[in-house]
Amino acid sequence: MPSISKVRFTNVVYDNGNKRYIDTTFHFDGFNGILLLENGAGKTVFVQTLIQAVLPHRIVAQRKIQETLQLTNSIAHIAVEWILEDRPRRYALTAVSLFMNNRENLASQQFAMEYTAESADRLETLPFTRQESGQKRPATREEMAAYFRGLAERSMTAKFFSESDTLQAYQKYLEEHFKIIPAEWGKIAAINEVEGGVEAYFENCRTTNELVDRLLLPTVEEGCRDSSDNEERGNGFAELFEKQREHFKQQVRLQKRIEEMQGILTALDSYTEIQHVLDPVFFIAKELGFQLIALTAHEDGNFIRKYFPVVYSCRFANIAGQKGKVLQPEMEIKTAAFEELKPENKARLDEYQEMGLF
Repeated sequence: MPSISKVRFTNVVYDNGNKRYIDTTFHFDGFNGILLLENGAGKTVFVQTLIQAVLPHRIVAQRKIQETLQLTNSIAHIAVEWILEDRPRRYALTAVSLFMNNRENLASQQFAMEYTAESADRLETLPFTRQESGQKRPATREEMAAYFRGLAERSMTAKFFSESDTLQAYQKYLEEHFKIIPAEWGKIAAINEVEGGVEAYFENCRTTNELVDRLLLPTVEEGCRDSSDNEERGNGFAELFEKQREHFKQQVRLQKRIEEMQGILTALDSYTEIQHVLDPVFFIAKELGFQLIALTAHEDGNFIRKYFPVVYSCRFANIAGQKGKVLQPEMEIKTAAFEELKPENKARLDEYQEMGLF
C-alpha cells in the first residue's frame, strides 16, 4: 500500500461549528506519525475525515459524515498525498470535496492525479481557499470542479469525478492506478468504530496461531465471498492477487518476501517484551515497513511517543472575531530517528506550514 506523505484539511468544521481545521497540512513523508489531541478534540472526526479521501461518504462509529461535519451551506475539502515510489519520487493525490446538494442530500466530487517531485500542480497548490475582499474563504464546489476539470484536460495522469459519477468508479480508479485498496481502508474504518478500537481489534491476535485464525484467514474468506456474491467482479480474491503480482517482477524477490514474513511470524511467536497490547502491532509494522498514524489524548500518548519519528501536538486556539476554536498542530521531528533511517527526508518535513486564517 502507498504510504501517506501529506494530509490537508480545509474548512473542516465540526462540533456544531465550535471546532475546525481552517487550512491545515500534516506532513509525514511516509514515516510513522502520531497526533496528540486534547480530550474531546475529535480523534474520530480526524479519522472519519481522512477516510473520505478513499471512501467518500463512509460512516464511522455509526455517524454519517454529514452528521460529523458541518456541511449545510458549507463545503469541506480533504486531500491526501501518497508516496507511490521512493526513488525517484512519484506521488499520487486523492482529493474530495463534501457538500450538501440542492436536495439537501450528501454529495461530493473527487479528483485523483499522479505527479513527480518537480510537478507544479500538487497538494499544496490546490486552490481550496480563495481571496475575497482581502480575506480567505473556502473555494466553492463550482470553483474546484472547474479547476479539477482543467487539470484533467491538461494531464493524462489526472482524473476528475463529478457529483454524477459513482463512488465505485472513483474507488476502482484508486485501486487500479495507485494500488490504494478501498477494502483495506474499510478495515481501518471498522477498527475505529469504538473508542480504543485498535487495542480491541488486536488484543486477540497475540500469538501466531491467533493472528492467522482471527485476522488473516477471515480476510482470505472475505475475498472468496466477494467473488461469489458479485459476478461482475469475477473471482475477487484471485483478481486481487493477480493485480498485486505485478509488484513482484522476479520470482526471487517474491520468495525473499515470503521468507521475511515467515521469519517475522517466528520472531513474533517468541516475542516476550510485550509491555503494551499494541507492542506486537508496532513490531510487525516495523519489520514489514508499514506506516502507522495514530491519534491519542495528550496524557495517554507518552507511552507510545517513542515509536513515532513525527509527532504533532494539537491544541485549540480562539479565532479572532469568529465563533469557535481552530485546532493548531505543532510538529516535533525526532532528529535521531531520521539519522538512523533517512536523514535526507527530514528537510521535506521541515517545510510544514500552517496556512493563515480567513
